[in-house]
Amino acid sequence: MSRVKLYKGIDQFGNIRSGKIEVPEGMSAYEFLISQGIKPLKIEDVSESIWSKELFKRKPSQEDVAFLLTQISMLLSSGLNLPKALETAIQQAENKRIKQALLSVKDAIEKGEPLHTAFGRADIFPEFFLEMLKTAERGENLEKVFEIAGEFLNRMAQVRAKVLSSLTYPAFVILFSLLSVFAVVKLVIPKVAGVLAGLGKDLPLITKILLFFSKLMGYVFYLFPL
Repeated sequence: MSRVKLYKGIDQFGNIRSGKIEVPEGMSAYEFLISQGIKPLKIEDVSESIWSKELFKRKPSQEDVAFLLTQISMLLSSGLNLPKALETAIQQAENKRIKQALLSVKDAIEKGEPLHTAFGRADIFPEFFLEMLKTAERGENLEKVFEIAGEFLNRMAQVRAKVLSSLTYPAFVILFSLLSVFAVVKLVIPKVAGVLAGLGKDLPLITKILLFFSKLMGYVFYLFPL
């Protein structure tokens, strides 16, 4: 019987976990997961080929995409054009899903597709980033668009992690998470809007909506300070 298993379970913080394990000799998969602090919900045999397909289907995490956007921004800032920056990122990518996504983006750009369409084909980038690209396209501040999108996505990932972990902590931690959300909306969104406005084009609808909520939150905190 295969010692390689696919599992789905709940960790000690109440988070859903899934993945692949190699079960040590003398232990059942159930016992091994319990020893790792995971309460199993589902365990099944899996071949390496099936596991590879399942792994490839999964989208990269927000942190991975944020790192990728920041990396491309730095490559653009160093003087590389976008195709060269993508080629470098492809060579350095360890995640197969990201590598394949970047290959499809690079191929689409070389065929002359608009940036937002090319990056949309990858199916790993958030909608707000595609809207930013639609406005910026091949503008001079393209590296800034990648930088701010990466920063925004990274902060949102941090907020999400704090919110999830706060479910098992006192109320003041939840308050801290809410303040983190406020910081993202109040500080990052105006910066995004400023970059897009500097390109001389209308802001996309999603950016206008976020900017509206940013201003609204500012008024609320002005009228009702903490």
